[in-house]
Amino acid sequence: MPGSDGFSLARWIKEQQIKDLRVVMMLTFPHLKRKAEFKDLGVKASVIKPLNPPELLNLLLVALDKKKIDTEKARPQKRPDAKLKAARRSLKILVAEDTPFNQTFILRLLEKNGFHPILVENGRQALEAFNPDAFDVILMDVQMPEMDGFEATREIRKREAGGGRHGHMPIIAMTAYATG
Repeated sequence: MPGSDGFSLARWIKEQQIKDLRVVMMLTFPHLKRKAEFKDLGVKASVIKPLNPPELLNLLLVALDKKKIDTEKARPQKRPDAKLKAARRSLKILVAEDTPFNQTFILRLLEKNGFHPILVENGRQALEAFNPDAFDVILMDVQMPEMDGFEATREIRKREAGGGRHGHMPIIAMTAYATG
């Protein structure tokens, strides 16, 4: 994805016409928050980096269609309330990421904030670990060896289409190359 940005990725994702898609976007600068373009691209929520733990929780809750925390209330608090702590404790996250630095950063960030991440190193391992009863959400790197995040996501969606009592697993695409 070098030479591309988050808006290009969102346009590409929209062109794939994936059913029940939820797109959230992390932006580098506030001036990139273009609400009309977000609506056209199907971006459900956005946040400015660096984000704080309540904002991360908010994005995950939006992706899961659980609820949306008012972003003004999502600013850092001295002591998180009991509801926020409970939501963090219960969220199990499959993280598919191949870069050692990113793995360490993501796991530390999630664990520090009370989430339960499980790490895999590529899309093939994500497929092996995929179990809708074991995870609430998947954070999927876009570019990985063996099987990239897009291919892994397509395979997960095929498995979900095979039936069962579960809906779509929320999958959040991550990339280090998004500049917008």
